[in-house]
Amino acid sequence: MHGILAASLGLLIATPAAAQRLTELVATDAAAKDFFGQSVACSRGTVLIGAAGNDDTGQRSGSAYVFVRAGTAWVEQSKLLAADARPRDEFGIAVAVHADTAVVGAHQDDLVDGSGADEGSAYVFVRSGGTWTQQAKLAASDPGVDDLFGLAVGVDADTAVVGAPFDDDLGADSGSVHVFVRAGTAWSHQAKLTAADGAVNDGFGYTVSCSGDTLVVGSYRDDDGGVDSGSAYVFVRSGTSWSQEAKLVASDAAENDAFGRAVALSGDVLAVGAFQDDDAGFDSGSVYVFTRSGSAWSERARLGPPPGSARANFGRAVALVDGTLLVGACGSSDAGTASGAAYLFAGAGDGWIQLARLVPAESDLGDFFGSTVGLSEGAMVIGSGWDDDAGNNSGSAHVLPRPDPAPAGKLQQAAPPR
Repeated sequence: MHGILAASLGLLIATPAAAQRLTELVATDAAAKDFFGQSVACSRGTVLIGAAGNDDTGQRSGSAYVFVRAGTAWVEQSKLLAADARPRDEFGIAVAVHADTAVVGAHQDDLVDGSGADEGSAYVFVRSGGTWTQQAKLAASDPGVDDLFGLAVGVDADTAVVGAPFDDDLGADSGSVHVFVRAGTAWSHQAKLTAADGAVNDGFGYTVSCSGDTLVVGSYRDDDGGVDSGSAYVFVRSGTSWSQEAKLVASDAAENDAFGRAVALSGDVLAVGAFQDDDAGFDSGSVYVFTRSGSAWSERARLGPPPGSARANFGRAVALVDGTLLVGACGSSDAGTASGAAYLFAGAGDGWIQLARLVPAESDLGDFFGSTVGLSEGAMVIGSGWDDDAGNNSGSAHVLPRPDPAPAGKLQQAAPPR
């Protein structure tokens, strides 16, 4: 593993080729309890950051911020708000972006104002030039009380997916996922998905990731390998129909591992986080890499922190693009309890190598750096929603260019599956 080189304004990460500086992002109107960075996403030179605690249109109504790269700098391009924002909606609890389309979840939105039903919703924004406008508000085809639709969102081209992990169709809090598609500027509901073996308290839909005609859904409270051992489901689309292709569980599944609490899909490669796995210490965490051949998925690698990493929560967040994997370990305690860290890997199949371990120089206890991560072709972003730079839990995020993957065999080999 390469060492960490700290600088006064951020971290220098050591890669085989060069060192690059993390840039800290904060909202221009940052305030206490905004939780800016509690959700993050990026696409090419655009970064989207949620601030579900923002109070612009009422307490915890929420917001999201768009940053774009200008040369070597990142500048705030827009602040997004729901057209019908209300207190307690927590707009920004989940965010996703692809090119000029952004999706923002508001899981506590009451579809009837003031009802307190928390059915939830999600909003689609589109960019023209440097201006973002709301294109649609998405809701479940069968909204229910406390479904929390919008707690997870994903987008790829003209497809948006929204998780409702506390939907009760297959038992209390069994969960569901809704798929929407765009034609022109209009969005329509294409499918509602549930697990073939869904059960009470599975939380199916707590996390989602989509790529083309494939969708992965996390169900981290599934009990196949023990209580809350977790699982992930793969769905594929043919025409307008979706079908379950596979159910994935860890080869060493155990009680309370929470496998599926984070999922990231890139083509035929899938990363699944199990942040409460205990292999390197209590709740040290791990990430499993799967690949698809035809319609069959196989576990190819298992990644984790070094021994003695109790409560690191490695795998609390994952992001994956074209052989680069970013893993959040928000419980790491380099600068105090739960100051947080992130790990960068490169590889394919079972040949994964660790490029760097990331910790901001200004890190402090309780920042939870690495609780969310995002990755694209040109950038990566790491959220720290409990950072206190602009007040208690005002939040921050760090962004830096995505480095070129290191040549295979130049760094420490990741552990293969057991």
